[in-house]
Amino acid sequence: MKYVLLSVAVFAAVIAGVIGYDIYSDRSYSVEILAPTPLLAEAHPQNYGETQNRVLATLAPGSRIIVLRIRYGKDFMAIRVRTDSDLDGWIIFGPTIEITNG
Repeated sequence: MKYVLLSVAVFAAVIAGVIGYDIYSDRSYSVEILAPTPLLAEAHPQNYGETQNRVLATLAPGSRIIVLRIRYGKDFMAIRVRTDSDLDGWIIFGPTIEITNG
């Protein structure tokens, strides 16, 4: 029984480490807004499939944002960001943004 609990604890620690590294890696990126960009409520493009994605705000060129997470869909990359006014949402990678690592 003791070995089972130890195995479960080690497995959980490894999974937590992988998730923690993924978050750390995502937050090492920076994004520059080049043109007006919609800040979306969900991590997919506005008219993706049959769902509509609500626009929370429109980010102006030069807006200061912090990258929180990066997610990849079948045909897109979604970046979860936080604005200076503490508004969290998603932007979709495209010609209106530039992303750099570091």
